[in-house]
Amino acid sequence: MSNYIKLVEKSLIALRVDNSAISKVLDKVNPIEASTSSIFIETRPLDQSKLDITTCHHFTRDWECAGLDNLKFDLIKKLDFKYRPKTVWLEYDDIAESETSPGLHLSVNQQTMVNISELCDILFNSGTPINNEHFERLLQLAEIQHISNLHRDHDETLKLHLKPNNLSSIKLIEEFSTFITDNSCMEMVESVCQLDESYFDYIFLDLSFYNNAPLPIIGIYLSNKNKKSKNYLSDFKRILAFLELEISAVEAIFSLINNEEDVCLDIKIVITAETIYTKLYTGVINSQAVDVEEMAKKLKLVFS
Repeated sequence: MSNYIKLVEKSLIALRVDNSAISKVLDKVNPIEASTSSIFIETRPLDQSKLDITTCHHFTRDWECAGLDNLKFDLIKKLDFKYRPKTVWLEYDDIAESETSPGLHLSVNQQTMVNISELCDILFNSGTPINNEHFERLLQLAEIQHISNLHRDHDETLKLHLKPNNLSSIKLIEEFSTFITDNSCMEMVESVCQLDESYFDYIFLDLSFYNNAPLPIIGIYLSNKNKKSKNYLSDFKRILAFLELEISAVEAIFSLINNEEDVCLDIKIVITAETIYTKLYTGVINSQAVDVEEMAKKLKLVFS
């Protein structure tokens, strides 16, 4: 068993996932280890019965081995290089119970309507479930980091993962929170907008769309993906305290992360019309695969 697979297993144990779910995850990630840059294990502290995984695959790896739909793979390969995503993510919902067709996330190279339209055409055969006005507004305030087609109860859903351009741009969530009916949910949105500027690098947003309209759900991510600090977990605790959120189930995974540099944590705060809940995204980096990718990128620069 490789160190990467061992860390996936250790992370699942730290998250208190039951043995049957651990076996299901390992059965999925073992065959695709060579094509995987990282895996994110999504858990809900208040609902241990739910377990999702998202596997990340860099463009220098073999996406076909990862299980990417062949048609979409061919369409991606045909894109002009400047529009081609560098990374794809495959999201498997509720893998502890069954393995459904994965949701697909594509990274965005250029912050232009042309690039976004090209990716949407690949993700949605029946037309993009968002109008250009929403896209244009978001491009003014944030970087669209990846675009996703996720399978939800009503139908295929577009999800956008955003990095606000600056602290004031975080307030764009207020524009998309008109569906909120509960005072505590609205207060949470306002509190996020009042976070100290020193925490800005950690804040990312998720917005979802269906049938040309925003869906009544907002995701607020705490993530150290910009590698602002090695002590980011301490900052996360301070942010959660400011937002008056407690996540008792994180201590075990905090301990693992402090001892394993290839394990990281994102925390997502989900706000609906009347509820607030949290999700943990425990990431395990496949260092060997990442090293290969870095070498490939350097070689590409040399021979391009």
